Amino acid sequence: MVRKHGGVLEHPYGSTLWNEVPLPMPGKRDTWGGYSICVNQSWWGHKAQKKTLLYIVGCTPDKLPPIPISFDAIEYVVRPARNGTGAKIITKKEREATPIKFAEWLIRLADKCGV
Repeated sequence: MVRKHGGVLEHPYGSTLWNEVPLPMPGKRDTWGGYSICVNQSWWGHKAQKKTLLYIVGCTPDKLPPIPISFDAIEYVVRPARNGTGAKIITKKEREATPIKFAEWLIRLADKCGV
């Protein structure tokens, strides 16, 4: 539907969907003019980094709503690292939560895509 009508698809980083469909990884474009970017939901207030891929059709990169990139230290992780960084692990409920500011940003983006 995103390819047909324009819009944005949000999925966790590392999702197998990108290979199954296939969708372009960041830095690439597909025949529909779609492209992907990787964002961290912590930039919008999530407790953990929560890397997320966005597939976008209908809005060029220069027209994206401003992305509030942050380099603040993050104390929490979605899953424990193999090297045992000592970071605190968030709960399943926290992991599944989407920050309101990120949801609002996605709506602004979808509006720019002609949805």
